[in-house]
Amino acid sequence: MHLSSILKEYGVDIKKTKLVRHPLNKTDIRDVYERGMIEAYQSSQSKKCFDNCKYIASFVGTTGTEAKFIGLYEIVDIIDGSEVMKHMPEGYPYPDHFDDTHRFYVMKKLETMSDMDNKLIIDWGKGALAWFQWAENDKEVLSIASRDEVPFPGYESLILSYKEDKKDLWQTGNTYIRKEHIICAPICTLASWWRSTLRLMRTESSRA
Repeated sequence: MHLSSILKEYGVDIKKTKLVRHPLNKTDIRDVYERGMIEAYQSSQSKKCFDNCKYIASFVGTTGTEAKFIGLYEIVDIIDGSEVMKHMPEGYPYPDHFDDTHRFYVMKKLETMSDMDNKLIIDWGKGALAWFQWAENDKEVLSIASRDEVPFPGYESLILSYKEDKKDLWQTGNTYIRKEHIICAPICTLASWWRSTLRLMRTESSRA
C-alpha cells in the first residue's frame, strides 16, 4: 500500500499537497514537539517552501527513515517581515525561528484524515534529508494502527467478567494480546489475576 492511495481515498489532491517530515533526532525539533508546539514550528519557515501548495501532510521522523503522520493542514495565508514575531506562541523556546528573515504560514488543521493522526506510519525513503516533497513522490505505508484499539490496562488490571462484551485485543507497545491469552506475565501477577477472576466468577454465579 502507498500513501497516495490513502490521500486519494480521503479526497486529498496530491498535486496541491506537500509532505513534510520533522526529524525528531534534531534537538530543537524534538524540544518543540515534546512541548506541543510542533505546529508553530512548521508554520514559520526561512524558505518559501510552502508558497506553491495548498495543503501539507505533516509527519514526524521517528526511527531511521520512518515517519508518523500527525495531521493534514490547509495553508490559508502567508505573513512576512516583522509581523512574523507576533505569531510566536508564549513560551516558545527558539525566538530566532520567528525573526524577520522567516515567513509565517497561517495553517488550519483539517478534520480530513484526523483518524489517521499518530497511527499512520510511512517509509520516507532514501531522500530523508529532503524534509518537504510533493505528495506525488509516493511513499510506502509501513503500518496503520487500529483506529478502535483499546489501550492495554496492565496485567494487574486484567480482570474480566465473562458476561462483558468487550473488544478482543489490547495493545501494549507494539504487541497485541488477546484477552483469552495471558502471556509473558510474572507468576505472581498471574496468580493474583487468577484468584481475583475466580472470586468474580463465584460472585456472578451466585447472582445468576
